[in-house]
Amino acid sequence: MIAAALALGTASTQAAVAAVPARAEQFVALCESQKGKEYVWGAAGPNSFDCSGLIYWALAQMGIPSVHQSASLINATSRITTAQGATTRGALLYRPGHIAVSLGDGRTIEAMNPANGVRYGSATPSSWTAAGIIPQLAAAPAPNPPAVPPRIAVLGGDGQAVVKEGNLWESWQNMGIAGKQVVVEGWRTGVLTTDGVLYVKEGALNAQWSVLFRGATSFTMSGQRVGVIDTAGTAWVKEGALNAGWTNMSGAVTQIALDGDRVAILGSNGVASIKEGNLLADWVAQYNAAKSIALGGTRIGVITSTNAALVKEGNLWESWTEVAGDVAVLTLTPDRVGIVGRNGVASIKEGGLSTGWLGQTPGNTTDIRLVRNRIGVRLTDGSIFVKEGTPYEAWVGQLAGKSVSLS
Repeated sequence: MIAAALALGTASTQAAVAAVPARAEQFVALCESQKGKEYVWGAAGPNSFDCSGLIYWALAQMGIPSVHQSASLINATSRITTAQGATTRGALLYRPGHIAVSLGDGRTIEAMNPANGVRYGSATPSSWTAAGIIPQLAAAPAPNPPAVPPRIAVLGGDGQAVVKEGNLWESWQNMGIAGKQVVVEGWRTGVLTTDGVLYVKEGALNAQWSVLFRGATSFTMSGQRVGVIDTAGTAWVKEGALNAGWTNMSGAVTQIALDGDRVAILGSNGVASIKEGNLLADWVAQYNAAKSIALGGTRIGVITSTNAALVKEGNLWESWTEVAGDVAVLTLTPDRVGIVGRNGVASIKEGGLSTGWLGQTPGNTTDIRLVRNRIGVRLTDGSIFVKEGTPYEAWVGQLAGKSVSLS
């Protein structure tokens, strides 16, 4: 009955295809009109909402029957990919326990959580597990974007940035810029030079460079976001096109991390904080004595001042789980945790936070990277190895260098 309630069931409705775009716009406008109202679990308007309650209320104003439950709402849609959903105005975006409305421009409107209420968020496809179109709105999905090939970037011993895309045995392409940091993320490649100039290109590896920032000490990228820390210790983030403006995040910052709609910073005072949703959202303090912070899907991790690795999963107010002690490096994905111990041993765990560790190197490891089904490590002599698939696959040697980035 739930699916039937949202199903497009009459010939007269199907004949009204010309009116569908207007109805999608009306639906989005209704949701946006509630921006700023508070989040209350179980509420469906008019003064407060939870995530599914906002959608239920907007559809009710249009005379469209639905249900006040996020999984049932997404199950009654015509399913599309999350990448299509991010560019389809009025589409629903879903992950377990939460649902939002895509604005089609990389943002969402959603009843986010008790701290943020109804506000704009991020439609980054990797942040969502399902997407769909409400049949009565039937906005045409955007065409499938071209698949992003997996990439490996290495900063060679001479500082030259090189990148390969495709399988682990592909040839390297020199990026033509020497630097102190290289990052690959989706279709984007970034290099930070020793004099603080950040260059980023988008698309093919032979695309033209754009200068994004001058006076940077470090940078990171995730989806359509780029984050930098400048020489004064101020963190900046831009979202969208490479020529978009920068938003000041905070001063006195020593580390910045991005993933999906989350921004994490580590202050010079050791306080790790996160904001989620739009770039103007409020900060939520996570830990008061941290040495580093990591993000991966709905996971948040810190290395404490006593070298313990703590991870939480879900919302920003979840409890911490200590996953290891005596840790030097911590990295996260939605289903993997990777560490390098202070003894140089690299290990990962897959699945839940309570699963056992799987040793990856016997020692002499300085860094570990996890992206999708790839694991990369760098050893103390500069050797870099990457494996693909399960943690039990054989390592494939890559170009030696100062650092490695995977996408």
